[in-house]
Amino acid sequence: MSKKIVISAIGGPEVLKYIDYDLPSNLQKDHVRIRQTSIGVNFIDTYHRSGIYPLPSKPPVCPGLEAAGEIIDLGTEVEDFNIGDRVCYAAVPLGAYCEIRDFPSSKIIKIPNYISADTAASILL
Repeated sequence: MSKKIVISAIGGPEVLKYIDYDLPSNLQKDHVRIRQTSIGVNFIDTYHRSGIYPLPSKPPVCPGLEAAGEIIDLGTEVEDFNIGDRVCYAAVPLGAYCEIRDFPSSKIIKIPNYISADTAASILL
C-alpha cells in the first residue's frame, strides 16, 4: 500500500485528497518503479485542479508532472538503468503526486550525485 494525492473534483485546494492506493502487481516491460523523494509543484497543477486545463479523465486524478527519486524495480526490457539509480522526469502522464510510481524508462534521466532530488524535481520545468 502506498499514498498519493488526488484531485477528487474540480475546485480549490480543498478537493485535494491524500489516499491509499495499490501498485500494479506487474511492472510493464519498458517501465521502472520509482520511490519518489521529491516532486515538483507547478502552477499547471492548479490549472488542472481548477478546470482551466482539462484533466485526462474524470476525477479522481493524481496531478503532477515532475518528480525525482530512486529506482526500486525494473521492467524486463529496461537496459539503461539499474535498481538504486537516482532519476527524475518532467513528462506526461499526470501522476507525480505519489510515493511510488511506475514510469516509462524512455522518459527518465539519471541524476548526477552533485544534484539533490529537490533540485532535480524542480529544475526540469
